[in-house]
Amino acid sequence: MTASGILETPERLRLRETSVTGHVQSVLNAIRDRDPYLGAYVSVAGHEALRAAEAADARTARLGVAAWDAQPLLGVTVSVKDLVQTGDLPTTRGSLLPNGRAVADAPSVARLRAAGAVVVGRTTTSEYGWSTGTVGRVAPATRNPYEVRLTAGGSSGGAGAAVASGPAPLPQPPVAEPCLASLVERAH
Repeated sequence: MTASGILETPERLRLRETSVTGHVQSVLNAIRDRDPYLGAYVSVAGHEALRAAEAADARTARLGVAAWDAQPLLGVTVSVKDLVQTGDLPTTRGSLLPNGRAVADAPSVARLRAAGAVVVGRTTTSEYGWSTGTVGRVAPATRNPYEVRLTAGGSSGGAGAAVASGPAPLPQPPVAEPCLASLVERAH
């Protein structure tokens, strides 16, 4: 399946052009193929994302198109910036210093999951988000997908590279996208 945006993906899933599992697998494949030269992801939630996709497919088999009534983002893939806590993936904050493991999702991640979104990974950030370049100590520097000799820039460079390297939401030729959206929270 090719997806061109966050609005189109649920519609394509409702029309059964593909299963949620098939869609998520294509996204994970795109991450696997592109991330070695982009460095957008500090970790990929392969098994976790596929389990969530299988649960979504079971829900759609049971409820049909009504599955999207309570979960409008069912099957939409998202990534989470490595400064925002997730209960199933370590939060490093771009640092080698111990950060501990979150026992629960941050409220924003919990709301996305409750709406049916599938987290495919954590995007790279500079150490503690304090840099103009996306160069951390946990992962290689994140490259700009339009000019790989340049950094993606800033603490949200991993998120920007993850979204910009696929068609969503940018109008590019349709290919499987590494993620449809990326969650970046504002510092308090």
